[in-house]
Amino acid sequence: MDEMTRLREMRADTPAPDRARLAAGRQRLADVTAKRSRRRALRTDWRLASLGAAAAAVVAVLIGVQIQEPGGGEPSPAASTVVTVPDLDDPVALVHRIADAAEARPDPDPKPGQWVYEKSVRGHETGSDEGEPGSGPQESWYLYADPQFENGTEGDDYSHRLRYDFVADLPEDPEKLFAKLREFYPAAGPDEPRLAHDYRAARVLAGTWPVPPQGIARVYRALATLDGISAVDHLVTDATGQKAIAVYVKTPGTTLRDELLFDPRTLERVGSRAVVVNSENLPDSPYGDPPEKGDVLINSAVLDHAMVGRENERP
Repeated sequence: MDEMTRLREMRADTPAPDRARLAAGRQRLADVTAKRSRRRALRTDWRLASLGAAAAAVVAVLIGVQIQEPGGGEPSPAASTVVTVPDLDDPVALVHRIADAAEARPDPDPKPGQWVYEKSVRGHETGSDEGEPGSGPQESWYLYADPQFENGTEGDDYSHRLRYDFVADLPEDPEKLFAKLREFYPAAGPDEPRLAHDYRAARVLAGTWPVPPQGIARVYRALATLDGISAVDHLVTDATGQKAIAVYVKTPGTTLRDELLFDPRTLERVGSRAVVVNSENLPDSPYGDPPEKGDVLINSAVLDHAMVGRENERP
């Protein structure tokens, strides 16, 4: 029985949730199982970032992708000093360094008619933060200027071209930049705090490729101005088993902490994680122990991306 069937049967008598919570749960499930159509894959960025914590946690534990850190926490700093690490005690300076590195990269210079190729790994199958990838590498192709996502009928699901153009036109002023982000990616609901909305919109664009270097650097510099900008004080482990810097924004009252992961050598974004920070509102998993603080429910890593001439072509 597949995960969606199991989920429908277990929650058959539950009233339908609102659109924002339902979309978030569906996209968490889509990311973990990696059985997505091209259309649903395009929606992953914003829907994943628009996480309704409780709904996403239900899906995560139901399909058994919970990962418990040793002792309910992260690996010790001593185990994470295999590379030279930037100063993790100054997250503002760290994010500015990430912005400078992003701005120095070449422009992908995408063209209509091209396809966006992405190779990624999602999830774990282990109970250790030092663990192995949970699924083999997955390859995806997206039409860069896909008319289906440019005709205004898909809401906040945009083609890669529209996202590229949007990032290119972002202003330098952080307040004006976040105002544009909130318009481009509407709030998940009327009670969503401004800080959470700003961070999640920035996370979407941080996970978008291709993007113009100067534009995405502005996003990172604006991110550095948010209250609660933080970094995990040691390297964490991404979905490939490699060490990574984890940056996040502290948003009060959340159940899951959504982290952006960066290569400690190049400062390039390499993936993301969702880590339990409050397990009180999480349901028990029918497939194992209940989630605890420090568990990594979702872990994803990008292995490669490129512009190619046609679908199914590899760089």
